[in-house]
Amino acid sequence: MILLGLACLSGGDDESSAPVDTVPDTITYPDSNRILIYDGHGGEPGDSVGNGGTDVAEAYWNSLGYEAERRDNLGEPDKFRMLVLMDSGVREPFAFQDADLEKITGAMKTGTRVVVLTSPENCDGVTLNPLLEKLGVGMRLTGENAPTTIITDAVSGDQMTAGVSEVYLGFPCLLEPNGSTVLLIDDRESFAARERPLYAGDVVVIGDYGWMDDTDSLGDGDNRLFLERLAEIEE
Repeated sequence: MILLGLACLSGGDDESSAPVDTVPDTITYPDSNRILIYDGHGGEPGDSVGNGGTDVAEAYWNSLGYEAERRDNLGEPDKFRMLVLMDSGVREPFAFQDADLEKITGAMKTGTRVVVLTSPENCDGVTLNPLLEKLGVGMRLTGENAPTTIITDAVSGDQMTAGVSEVYLGFPCLLEPNGSTVLLIDDRESFAARERPLYAGDVVVIGDYGWMDDTDSLGDGDNRLFLERLAEIEE
């Protein structure tokens, strides 16, 4: 494992690939306390030993007063404060169609946070990179991942990392920030980022889901606090 201290870093400076005019006039925060974990679109359904399972995360969110649920039906995501996409496309490439995008961007206009989680088997971004482009954010999966479990440094100065120092990630996918706000780094490589496009809600991409699944990873480092910050949303 690689252990580093607290870092301060801005997002990438490749403005050529960043979306244009990505600052909304006003920011609306969701008034719902519901969280939807969505494993449709070829996403990770979880297995019998806890990989990809979210029972522990759901229980923790529920203990904080949220109402978390998991399903493979997108339904009406605008009824939720946060939509978590659980490794979409990992089982098979599965493009998000216009109707899906309308639901997701419609939810974002009400303040819903969209969280994109992925895994080492899904770093190529075949499903997720086109989705990120259509959501109007700059970050992209590079097709590469860390060769081991790493302890990433939380980048200070963001709502997502308030009080967070270190987050353990397992073989996480690397991100190209392209102007988005970097949240987790190791050796100056980016593994999580956040951006608010021309909607009220923001998009968070994290290159691993194992840090929060049912394999006892929430007890590592500041993983549990990072999970709490994920659901808080308000700046």
